Amino acid sequence: MRPGCASMMSAGPTSATRIPCRWMPMVTPWRASMVAVNKRLPSARLAPLYPRQRGFSLVELMVSIVLGMVVVGAAVAVYVAMLQSSTGTVRTARLNYDMGSLVTYMANDIRRAGYWGGAAVGADPLLNPFTAAAEDIQILADWDGNGNPCIVYSYDADNDGAQQDSERFGFRLNDDGSIGMRMDGTVLASCSDDDGTWERVTVQDNSEVVQVTDLQFSFEPLAADNDGSDGAGPYPVQPQSSWCDNIDDSVPEEASAPDCSGLTTAPSAGDALVVRRLVNMRMTGQAGRDTEISRSLATTVKLANDRLFRQP
Repeated sequence: MRPGCASMMSAGPTSATRIPCRWMPMVTPWRASMVAVNKRLPSARLAPLYPRQRGFSLVELMVSIVLGMVVVGAAVAVYVAMLQSSTGTVRTARLNYDMGSLVTYMANDIRRAGYWGGAAVGADPLLNPFTAAAEDIQILADWDGNGNPCIVYSYDADNDGAQQDSERFGFRLNDDGSIGMRMDGTVLASCSDDDGTWERVTVQDNSEVVQVTDLQFSFEPLAADNDGSDGAGPYPVQPQSSWCDNIDDSVPEEASAPDCSGLTTAPSAGDALVVRRLVNMRMTGQAGRDTEISRSLATTVKLANDRLFRQP
């Protein structure tokens, strides 16, 4: 009997009758699974391997762009604010440092006015050439006709006891807001370039440098200035003053004027007078690139060397 063909016998009275059967192919398990799959899937149309991708619509893209721009704009605004704050802090610190250094430098040099290297033991202080009338410290309130002040003085820089042109010094305010320092001069009582060599202490080539808007010198007390809106101040009151005393008089005259004109008893010719000098100094400066940042300083300089002279 062939495989896959079923044998059938007909029953008869005497003998069995063999009936031929159709041949049937053998169905293996693999063929059975393929047949089952083909029955489940349509033969004319198969399912796609990947689902269709739709993406973003135009409205969704525009909304996303707007939200991104808002986030970026907020980040930029925060960065700019932090940068401005940091820049302002740096400029304020630099202005404070520059102003403090400048005022200290000026005060230390002014304090040397009247120093004489020849003031040895037994020397006559009345012979000091640096406190003579023509070489004594002086304040010019308006040296250039534009209201800019100037202070000039002399001292024995090389300690040789003799007065020289290179030993006349001073400070002045220039029209460009810089501070000039005198290096030498032929005449003390002049702040002009024609009578001496002046150099800038604050260099204007750098835009970050301090811009001085006000400078004041005085031998007498200065009142308080609480305004500060005009580029000068605010300043505290400075009550200190220079004063003159007649050594040959038993009455101290600490309240007299620094030019000895306010003595209660007029000095007689030949009386020895002493002037104890104080210089009240004020300065206001602004940051070079930001005029909203300003600083005001006031100090009183006590000259280490008194002036001694005889009443003419």
